[in-house]
Amino acid sequence: MNIINMLTSQKEVLTSLLEILNKERDALIHEDIDDIVEFQEKKKELKQKIDDIEEKRQELYGDKRLKEILDSMEGQDRQKAEKLGSEVEELAFDIVKINDINDMLIRQSLDYIRNMISFLTPKKVTVYKSTGKVDSSAAPSSVINKSV
Repeated sequence: MNIINMLTSQKEVLTSLLEILNKERDALIHEDIDDIVEFQEKKKELKQKIDDIEEKRQELYGDKRLKEILDSMEGQDRQKAEKLGSEVEELAFDIVKINDINDMLIRQSLDYIRNMISFLTPKKVTVYKSTGKVDSSAAPSSVINKSV
């Protein structure tokens, strides 16, 4: 497998990953848990494919960066590899951007859940009797009481 084939494969996988991340963003917005779980599995599969491509690249080219590999190429192959490299770089940038948005949406949902749990669960209320001892019969102050 040469660098052009690797870049082509990497571009295809990253394009799929970007599509999944966009769908995941929509699922996060609409709170569709089933889709979110499904997209997590697909992302794991795509990450494995990216890792496999990277392993092959390291086997063939070692620690050389794309620019160093391109320096040893000429003509149309070099132009094609440069174009693919730019497209892969652009896809990686878009993936980071969408992933950051998804991360923000997840954090926002978690904050909302924490606030709702805090609001709905009983607070420990400490009330003292006139004797100075804690009154254990004091009712917790919350919207929902867990006692039956």
